[in-house]
Amino acid sequence: MQNVFSQSKFEVRFFESGREWKAFQQFPMDTMQEDHETYCGLKVQQMVHMLNETYQFTKRELKNFFTVNEAQLIVGTFINTLYDPSFSAKELLIAHIEDGSQYEGLDEMFDVDVHAFINKLHRLTEFQAFTVIRMAYEYLYAPGRVELELQMRGRELVEKVFGIEEALATV
Repeated sequence: MQNVFSQSKFEVRFFESGREWKAFQQFPMDTMQEDHETYCGLKVQQMVHMLNETYQFTKRELKNFFTVNEAQLIVGTFINTLYDPSFSAKELLIAHIEDGSQYEGLDEMFDVDVHAFINKLHRLTEFQAFTVIRMAYEYLYAPGRVELELQMRGRELVEKVFGIEEALATV
């Protein structure tokens, strides 16, 4: 069976056996509605809003945590990969960095001491690590990214997405 509701030209479909439906059911609400469709619509709106606000807050929290080279290394390890939330974001992020270093030499390419960098990543919370992964995707799928890179201005986008002011970035 499929649960469907639409809200202002927005439709969400959950399969009752899917992990998204389970997550939807588990997420706590701070209100209750008699009408099931209204309740579901408000719940999805609240979930999306809360996730985005927490993502933006965490990005500000991570401002200047990375250097440009570290951010470029992170982005390089998430090219052509999909994120699976069934794994720890922190463990996944660290594994990507380790693999990018070992198999692709990205640490040398971006002049990053991989051991010190991994120690730095261990200081992240789980949600901060999730945010860093999403920031890599934000960079990779940013409108106009390819044009900026062709103009040799990809660094500006990395700085914007990762909140880096190079003089203030931590090592």
